[in-house]
Amino acid sequence: MWKKRAVALWRARTLALCVLLCALLIPLTPEYPPIWLAVTLLAGASAMACAYIRLYAHTFSLRFTPEKIEILSGVFFRRSILLPAQDTIFTDLRSTPLERRLGLCRVRICGRGKVIRIFCLPRTQAEKIQHHAEELL
Repeated sequence: MWKKRAVALWRARTLALCVLLCALLIPLTPEYPPIWLAVTLLAGASAMACAYIRLYAHTFSLRFTPEKIEILSGVFFRRSILLPAQDTIFTDLRSTPLERRLGLCRVRICGRGKVIRIFCLPRTQAEKIQHHAEELL
């Protein structure tokens, strides 16, 4: 359920940015007609980004073990991020007002030599990450 909210939030952000940029470009089209090409490409890129966001959310996974924190992500190329549990220094939870309303937040996990940022996690799972990191300290 939280992945649907996260996808909706990122799609709304993408479409809002597209609308803003199109609103800035369209008044320039009478003087410079090729701007329509830029507006068309911008709209197409926004549509592809919205499709990619959904695929990315389905391939994202987060695993906790007593020895490590593992994040698997990527649509076309799988990417794995490992952070040994003993290297975790602290975690930081943040959220925008819209994320709070949807029950989501961002987590930053700082470890020795690595900073991992995870966006649009449910608040309960983010607090579990924070609690897990505090146990290791």
